[in-house]
Amino acid sequence: MKHLTGRIRWTLCFLACALPACNHALACTAFVLHGGGRIYYGRNLDWFSEDGLVLINPRGVRKSAFVTPGNQPAQWTSRFGSVTFNGVARELPFGGMNEAGLVVENLWLDQTLYPAPDARPAANLLDWIQYQLDNCRTVGEVMATDPILRIDPLAIPARAHYLVCDAAGDCATIEFLQGKMVCHRCESLHFPALANDTYADCAAYLGEHPEPNLPSAKLRALYRQRKIDGRFAHAATRAAVFTPGTLRQDLDYAFATLDDVCQGSQTVWRLVYDIVNRRIYYRTRSHPRERELDLKGIDFAAGPARFFDLHPRPAALERLSSILPGRAPQFQELTERYHRRYVEAYVTQSWVKRGFGDMIPLMDVALLQLHAEWEAGTTGPETSLAGDEIVRKGLEARGGKQAAAALQSLHSFGASDLSWRKEKNLPCELFAMRPNKNLTLIGPRTKTGWGPGLYEYGFDGRNGWETQPGKRPQGFEGKRLDECREESEFTLDEPEDYASLRCLGRLPFDGRECWAVRVVQGTGKDEIHYYDSADGLPAGAVHYSASGQTWIRNTFGDYRSFGGFRLPTRIVGRAQYYNYAIRLRSIEVNTLADSAFKSIATPSSR
Repeated sequence: MKHLTGRIRWTLCFLACALPACNHALACTAFVLHGGGRIYYGRNLDWFSEDGLVLINPRGVRKSAFVTPGNQPAQWTSRFGSVTFNGVARELPFGGMNEAGLVVENLWLDQTLYPAPDARPAANLLDWIQYQLDNCRTVGEVMATDPILRIDPLAIPARAHYLVCDAAGDCATIEFLQGKMVCHRCESLHFPALANDTYADCAAYLGEHPEPNLPSAKLRALYRQRKIDGRFAHAATRAAVFTPGTLRQDLDYAFATLDDVCQGSQTVWRLVYDIVNRRIYYRTRSHPRERELDLKGIDFAAGPARFFDLHPRPAALERLSSILPGRAPQFQELTERYHRRYVEAYVTQSWVKRGFGDMIPLMDVALLQLHAEWEAGTTGPETSLAGDEIVRKGLEARGGKQAAAALQSLHSFGASDLSWRKEKNLPCELFAMRPNKNLTLIGPRTKTGWGPGLYEYGFDGRNGWETQPGKRPQGFEGKRLDECREESEFTLDEPEDYASLRCLGRLPFDGRECWAVRVVQGTGKDEIHYYDSADGLPAGAVHYSASGQTWIRNTFGDYRSFGGFRLPTRIVGRAQYYNYAIRLRSIEVNTLADSAFKSIATPSSR
């Protein structure tokens, strides 16, 4: 329903671009202990939540990376099976180990700057981990993927670097600094550890300031006063003096090191990978008793992903685990329904919105991509219809093609709630005319017209402009003008308006069972449109704004008939850092002339 939603997106995009980046400064630590033919990889996850899924990822599965439009997604078939610890969703691991003994873990790094877009296929920063575990046996193979794979910095709004280690004991840090991969390995990796500053800064500081021989508590207090975080120094020093003993002694040493660099309640997972024996030992904040996973006993043959939940378990099971310490967890098949419920619960936690904004639009698209993989492995009731058939049914549900064609212009009146202005019930007026003229006005009204604080956005068929409150109109050029022209196209979801239509399946959207259809416009831009499977009406749409670097999700409701055609009178939009709602009280049909589409620089000019 672009004629009612396209113009509002520009306000959202402009303000999203102006938003300062969040500084999360999360304090994770990783290190490798190596000696006597043994290799242990320790890792603390210091995070906002201990929620997570431990996943068995089988080999032989076809996958496609989740990236933003405009990037070619990397595609592959998993060569190795793996066990991963996933916070947010399937295929987005924080880290893990594959059956060949390769371990990849990520840690936050504010200084990260990923490569600029180029011809290489892309993956997001967590997909990148799964790609390496699926395809690589050694650290050398991981490093060799750089010429054929890059990270899309916009798909997941975070910045990371990696510590990787393989079964031969080869280790490397991998960072993306000033747009290039920077690796430290072999002779350049003097300290097999990583925290949340660049490896070079940490190694240089530790080389000049050896860790004093003090108790751990005093060391932590000392390093808090210095520029470089002491967690790296302590982990690296402990790794340098590691002397292997019995398995139990080695694990105790590794966990003691993790305890020394923990961040209190912020440390939610403690992991120790026994790489040689392909075992993972782990403790969580709410379940500090050590548990174990043996990869050699796992069947990684192609099949459905299996999981167990790291959520705190009921008291009865806690008592059972105290009787049977180290008991292996019970994996179960990860169904799409369970996974969706888990992801929705995760991304709607208050800390997610405070730190990363509204992740629902982004996860809508990520879950839709995973839905195709689930659908490929199922049989039974019809799961797909032709995309053009769904869109035609939606058109008929609103009045039909003839009624839609009769609408040449729409003049809508209503009110809006804009979260970025912290205002509700702001008057709004929307103008639209075929083929691509539009004007949006939002702001306070006076008896004589629009008052101070007016926002306007318009396109007259050739020229596009925007007026921010208190400023003069600014004309668009280049890519911004192209996007303005594209957003201004007048369409009522008529199938002929699109270059292609493809049904992606049936799944929930805003509490309704809907058909999802990927619509591609003549310009190449694509969106996901949702149609209520019960009445056929458009339920909403999700699209990516390149200018705003954000996914935008619109939900439509309260349909009423105007000129013999049903239109939504309630539109709710949400993006990463802003949301809005539009409530239309009336829509005039075919009353506009070309003269309506011009900038109103002052309230008196209209």
